[in-house]
Amino acid sequence: EIAGDQGQKASKKNNSLKVKARKKGVTLKYSKVRKKAQTVAIGKLAAISKAKGKTTFKKLSVNRISGNFKIDSKTNKIIVKKATKKGLTKVKIRVKAAGNSSFKPAVKNVTVKIRVR
Repeated sequence: EIAGDQGQKASKKNNSLKVKARKKGVTLKYSKVRKKAQTVAIGKLAAISKAKGKTTFKKLSVNRISGNFKIDSKTNKIIVKKATKKGLTKVKIRVKAAGNSSFKPAVKNVTVKIRVR
């Protein structure tokens, strides 16, 4: 045992990350999606609060063509590719709060809705 080390560590608190999908989701016009890729802020799709530390996002799954949706990690926006077909798409996203010196990291999953009409 190292002198002065009593085996006590400052315990970190649990991260209080809260994530909730907005019920309606977002509707994009097909006339715009047909011409060029559209971006949607994740904040419009899900309410994220009480995150301690840097928040990052990762796409887990899509119930339709997965390649038409991706997350830009720099801007934290979902990119809907050009010429995505009409219809409702559910995108499952992992939200991670990195934590800090006082709080542990936390991970939550949320499913958001994007409709092309």
